[in-house]
Amino acid sequence: MSVSNDVGSVPERPKGADCKSAGLRLRRFKSFPAHHLLGFQTQYCFSAEMDRVKSMDNKEPVISICIPTHNGSKHIGETIKSVLNQTFQDFEIVISDNGSTDDTVKIIKDFNDPRITKIDCLKPVSAADNWNNSVRLASWSLIKLLCQDDVIFPDCLDKEVKALSLPSNADCSFCFHTRNLITENGRHVWDPIKSSFRAGKYSISNLLPRIVRSGGNPIGQPMAVTFRSASFKK
Repeated sequence: MSVSNDVGSVPERPKGADCKSAGLRLRRFKSFPAHHLLGFQTQYCFSAEMDRVKSMDNKEPVISICIPTHNGSKHIGETIKSVLNQTFQDFEIVISDNGSTDDTVKIIKDFNDPRITKIDCLKPVSAADNWNNSVRLASWSLIKLLCQDDVIFPDCLDKEVKALSLPSNADCSFCFHTRNLITENGRHVWDPIKSSFRAGKYSISNLLPRIVRSGGNPIGQPMAVTFRSASFKK
C-alpha cells in the first residue's frame, strides 16, 4: 500500500532559538493530509464500520471532528472555519466545552451551521474528562480530535478518510501525518518532534521500538491522528 508523500517543506529551526524564544507558548498546528498508516493485528479490523466508511454516496457523515474547548475564544473561530472549509464535506463537528467563562460557546453557536451537531457545556471537569467526553459525543466511525487552537489544511480530511477506507487498510486502527508548527500569529517555527516516518503501513511490532528509541512522541500531537471509533472503544 502506498500513500502520497508530498508533504511539502517544513521550516528549519530558527538559529539560536529554543522552544521559549521560538514562541511556542501557544502551540497551533497546520495539519498536512494523512501520509502514514499504522496497522494493528487483524483482531482490530472492524468490517462493519468499513462498510459504513466506504458508503459515501449517501452523503451521511463518516467522520466526527471532536473539539474539546475551554476559554478558547481567541482561536476557536479559525479552528472551526478550517474544518468547515474542507474539500471533504461528509463530517460532523461536536464540541465539549469545559466550563468556559469567555465567548467560546457564543462564537461556536454564531456559526449556526448544521454540521456542528452537538455542543455539550459541562461544569468544570478535568481536561482528560473533557477530551473523553468530546469523543463520546461522536456519532460516526472515524474520529479526529482537534484542539481549540489548531487549523487543518483544506484536503486533510479527504486524504485521511480515503486512506482508512481502502480495503487494503481495513486492519489499520488509525492514520497519522506530519504537521507544521506555527506561532500565535501564524509564523512557521521549528518543530521539535517532527515526524520522520515515511509514507506506508506500519505494524505495532516495528513501530513501538522506534517510539521507545525516540524518547518522545514521534507520532505527534493528538490532532496528527485520525482513528476508528471501534478501536477507541476497545
